[in-house]
Amino acid sequence: MRSRCFVICDSEIVYAEKLSFILGKKIDFPVYVCSAKEQIEKIANEIPIEILLLDERFAEKVQTDIAKKVIYLTRERGKVEEKQAIYKYQSADNILLDILNVYAEEDRDILRQNRYKECTFIGVYSPVHRVGKTAFAIALGRELAKRERVLYLNLEEYSGWEERMMVKTSQTLADLLYYARQENSRIGTKIGVMAEKTGQLEYIAPMKISEDLKQVTYEEWQELFRQLSHLRLYRKIIIDFGECVQGLWSLLNICHKIYMPVSRQRESSAKILQFEQNADILGYGGVLDKTVQLEIPENLEEYVRDLLKKEGKQSDTGRTVSWEDIGKD
Repeated sequence: MRSRCFVICDSEIVYAEKLSFILGKKIDFPVYVCSAKEQIEKIANEIPIEILLLDERFAEKVQTDIAKKVIYLTRERGKVEEKQAIYKYQSADNILLDILNVYAEEDRDILRQNRYKECTFIGVYSPVHRVGKTAFAIALGRELAKRERVLYLNLEEYSGWEERMMVKTSQTLADLLYYARQENSRIGTKIGVMAEKTGQLEYIAPMKISEDLKQVTYEEWQELFRQLSHLRLYRKIIIDFGECVQGLWSLLNICHKIYMPVSRQRESSAKILQFEQNADILGYGGVLDKTVQLEIPENLEEYVRDLLKKEGKQSDTGRTVSWEDIGKD
């Protein structure tokens, strides 16, 4: 991809430079900025232009065959549907998502992303509530992400995510599932833009509407995880399970290891016992074999570091999961 380039041509040169600075961190080839037709032609003579992001004011002056794909920057939202155009005054991440949508028919990735040889899944689940499950899952992910790329997915009915993380999110797991359902969705490029970070841990914000989560079928989760496994963008994927997920037992069975926070209270013991009995009755005894029960202390970060150190698998926790593994009960 280094043999091609991305060009932003806009009359507002400061805007173009700021946009190029952000996009240049994510796009897998050089990004050039200019503000005139002649500058575009000069660049095109030196290196083929893969994508030209062009101010709509220059539309009549620039030949569309000067780049493999020309995408117009428009100042009016109403013009977006008229041609291959995107709204100019929005966040850089949303602009990149719009670029990817317009560019979707091209059979190539444009984002700078490394690939791992393996992808592993780690589950965090407990039938007991208020035991620090999500706090543990995030702390685990942050610690693992210090050494490798890790993705965190929260499948809880009520995660309280925006209040917990003190952030406002526009793209959520619902959007990722939508992309996964599409043919030629190029989900790898979409997730590269959608993923946010806490520390080095990447995450896709949970669904905001509980009913949307409940309606996702096991087959849809299965397909999403299959695509994520094939991408190999992440060495580990941590799934923070809630109670209302369809196909919960089968999804737990996908994971190599399941961390289960518990407490010493009698009610906790009773729920764990029922969970274990259910596993045996339903034929998921293998889930119990790879479940580690934990009592979460207050000094969570230190606890997670010690846990990984004791396991001796800080850089290798989890079983390699291939597509053949996903869906096996």
